[in-house]
Amino acid sequence: MAPQNRVKASRLDETVSRAEFARLCGLSEKTIARIEADLNTPMDITTRKLVNGFNSIPNRRREYTIEYLFPDAQYSLSLGVKGEGHASK
Repeated sequence: MAPQNRVKASRLDETVSRAEFARLCGLSEKTIARIEADLNTPMDITTRKLVNGFNSIPNRRREYTIEYLFPDAQYSLSLGVKGEGHASK
């Protein structure tokens, strides 16, 4: 079972549509919907794209991290992007 996450709640809090958020992340709307519904555990690259997408929202309410979006995930600390809000390359 996939860990619970804060992706949908955060997207709604930022008042961004699923389509716009998918564009910001570089992911499909279907992928966003599956993650929001906790139907699968996203791969490392996908979690990075989600964080980058959230942190690219103009006038966002907070700085997003993997640990914030996926608080129950055991893998989040091993990604090497703790606290990053942008891609390293």
